[in-house]
Amino acid sequence: MLEGARVASAGRPVGHDPHRSVHGLATVEDVRVLLVSDAAWVRNQVHGALSGSAEIVEVTDPYQVETAATGTDLSIVDMQVGSMGAMAITRALKAITPPTGPIVVLLDRSADAFIAKRAGADGWLAKPFSAQALRRKLAEVAPVGAIG
Repeated sequence: MLEGARVASAGRPVGHDPHRSVHGLATVEDVRVLLVSDAAWVRNQVHGALSGSAEIVEVTDPYQVETAATGTDLSIVDMQVGSMGAMAITRALKAITPPTGPIVVLLDRSADAFIAKRAGADGWLAKPFSAQALRRKLAEVAPVGAIG
């Protein structure tokens, strides 16, 4: 296992359909999510929002992102992780081949949306966020068939 990376696995019910959708959008069920954050409260919020529905690969060291991203379906990137910002992390993820899926940036304030957009993020959400808002945003950026 990578130093600075941790995997939390979710239990999945028998007969679970990972491609279930709501209004033409994928749900965040049964996916592998890369979470890049060094803030414990952010990691706790994401775990709470996705508990029981996603396998979460946590990375607290931004220099481990490219290696940890292998096999993930989507990424959640905090605005500032260590000495690296979301813009650099997002660009690093976008450069990976094969692609690692959609990227959602967690903003420190909504005015920072231009940074996420300029970096090439597929979506963004201002902190603090509710579990429902995060799940809605993830489903919004991951069309049916793009994840899972």
